[in-house]
Amino acid sequence: MIKKSILKFFFYSIKENGFKWILRRSFYELQRRINWHNYKFKSRHWKKNEINYWVEKEFHNPSSLFEHWRENRPNFFFEVKDKADYLNAMQKIINKEDLDEITKRADSISDGNFQYFSSQLYNIGYPPNWFINPKKNIKIDSTLHWNNIPMYSESTGDLKYVWEVGRFTFVYDLVRAYWITGDTSYAKAFWEIIEDFYDNNPPNYGPHWKCGQEISIRLMAICFGLYAFYNDPATTPDRFNKLISLIATQADRVSKDHIYSHLQFNNHSISEGVGLYITGLLFPEIKISNKIRIMGKKILELESKRLIFSDGSFAQNSSNYHRLMLSDYIYAIRLAEINGDKFSNELINKIKNAHHFLLRILDKKSGKVPNYGGNDGALILPLNSCDYQDYRPIVSSMHFLLYKEILFNKGPWHEDLIWFFGAKSITGKIKSINDYKIANNKPSSYYTINSNDSWCMIRCGTHKTRPSHADMLHLDLWKDGINIASDPGSYLYYKKPWNSRFISTSLHNTISIDEFDQMDKGPRFMWFNWTKSKTRHNIEDNKSGMKYFEGEHYGYLRLNEPILHKRAVFLPLPDTWIVIDDLIGNGIYNFKLHWLTPKNSYQSSDSYNTFIIDEAEKPYGLIIKKIGQVNKTLKSEVIEGSINDDCYGWHSPYYGIKEKKKSILIQLKDAPPIRLVSIFTNNPERNKIIDSKESFLIKSPYNEISLFFNEIGNSSIISNCKIINNKSENHFSI
Repeated sequence: MIKKSILKFFFYSIKENGFKWILRRSFYELQRRINWHNYKFKSRHWKKNEINYWVEKEFHNPSSLFEHWRENRPNFFFEVKDKADYLNAMQKIINKEDLDEITKRADSISDGNFQYFSSQLYNIGYPPNWFINPKKNIKIDSTLHWNNIPMYSESTGDLKYVWEVGRFTFVYDLVRAYWITGDTSYAKAFWEIIEDFYDNNPPNYGPHWKCGQEISIRLMAICFGLYAFYNDPATTPDRFNKLISLIATQADRVSKDHIYSHLQFNNHSISEGVGLYITGLLFPEIKISNKIRIMGKKILELESKRLIFSDGSFAQNSSNYHRLMLSDYIYAIRLAEINGDKFSNELINKIKNAHHFLLRILDKKSGKVPNYGGNDGALILPLNSCDYQDYRPIVSSMHFLLYKEILFNKGPWHEDLIWFFGAKSITGKIKSINDYKIANNKPSSYYTINSNDSWCMIRCGTHKTRPSHADMLHLDLWKDGINIASDPGSYLYYKKPWNSRFISTSLHNTISIDEFDQMDKGPRFMWFNWTKSKTRHNIEDNKSGMKYFEGEHYGYLRLNEPILHKRAVFLPLPDTWIVIDDLIGNGIYNFKLHWLTPKNSYQSSDSYNTFIIDEAEKPYGLIIKKIGQVNKTLKSEVIEGSINDDCYGWHSPYYGIKEKKKSILIQLKDAPPIRLVSIFTNNPERNKIIDSKESFLIKSPYNEISLFFNEIGNSSIISNCKIINNKSENHFSI
């Protein structure tokens, strides 16, 4: 008998991805299980003269290929002859301490120390042990065909901990240190590591041939290193020939298995497009160069149409994968630009939209963004001294690519500009980021509301592609550069209970019901019954200055006794945020309202429903109230770093790292209709609140806010608002 779970998988896969997709995906899975890939991509050892297989006969002489390439090499982002200018420019934006740290990090590589996910340092030897999972201290069998190595298992742990060093992003550390010091030992280290990887990773043996995206990220780093070190004495014809053999073999592997990444609807396909395009563009001596360059460019054009939506959001529903996607595109677009090639205007417009989207969700004070969606620690172009969470490097470099303007005051986030556009790129006039008012009126799954010293992002949309987290109507709130109400992040993709809890509804800043998520969890990264949502209002009243958003999602309509969740976010005064949750339907459930707040949050001694957030520049806090026909008492808890499987009170700023925060959890077991109000405001303990079924009065020493509600149901949540202070009276109505 066919298992019910299998039938469910096929039913929802067809419903949400289409019949053609499930046929192609099932056929690929069948090929994998019968080891077809072991036959198609035969494991083999390197040939004695491997290079002769990949290049034309005229380059079979050991030194002729290197000499020809060096004299006729296509243009790259930088030229070795300009090294002094680059150093001078770097010294203008990077302080001495950070410059010293660059060389220190590069020096530690020869001691066997390698950075993992921009946050963890592991000693895995020098040259590195390519097959060790340092988190679990497990060694992967390098004699296995890549098709027979699982992504997540007890025998391998999380394969990402093996792949990370294979991405070769440490090459950027070696290049930066070489540019600063001119010390040839960094070039020597580059070539020693390349040779060791070549010797220990013959074609299709081991984990580093498994994933086309991992190979492509490695190709990007290797090309960067080659162009930095080609003129150094450590670079020899024999080493160059080995490297070209490695590059060509890897690109060939990617080109022959692209269908898998195409079916994923994510950044894998884009990264593979970059890997193929740059290999074909930079190494015309390779026989397949023209074929893979055209293929790579075609992939990049196609995926920009498929995966970047009209509002600029990315199909993967993740801020970090959004950055990865833009990093891929800036590498390819800039290389095309300086080599006389170009991408279509349609692609460029898509990238502009994606750039504007990131500008819209960027916290201008900290450079951070909401940590929504999957976050696997990817930072594929670490060309600056900024923290992993700082998005100013990709925003400033992409902005320069598109508009030839400098965003932000001079700082380490501009180092990327130097590498991609030359030393003179940082000498232009600075444009204030506040000059850019990014439209927020297109249909979207992400809405932002801005105030004086605070802003928020609300998640509200119907999934078009595979969801990442069950986070609809989640609200991220920022004040004075502090993430007052945050997303938990991802932590790990393979470790229970974390891999399922961090993506769940109950750990996001929204309402969860009993133990249900907004969608049904499928295998691995899959969700079934994708959430549908509707934006009811998105209003900015120019006269009063008040702003109002209202949306609803239908994820809980699938329950035996359906529930509709509506949420309003209202900004009546600067930095005063009123969030109202309506629950409509039947049945008695345990409703949980969750807010993930900074570690220094605590419950007020004066009131059980008032919470102080001590990390803001001024006293800030949260007040939670129930309104109307709620008969039961609210149960409130503040949970820090729970040791239970519920995982409350944690967040993950970096992959593989979890840090304590405070979960403010409000629970209510009752039947709808239910209305809960959360108020984020300055000096919460000085606010007096008088509430009734129809209205809400907030009195502070400076203002009086009268908020009037509609009855819980089909109408808008708020009907109107009146604000009185010493100087004026303002009105707002829906």
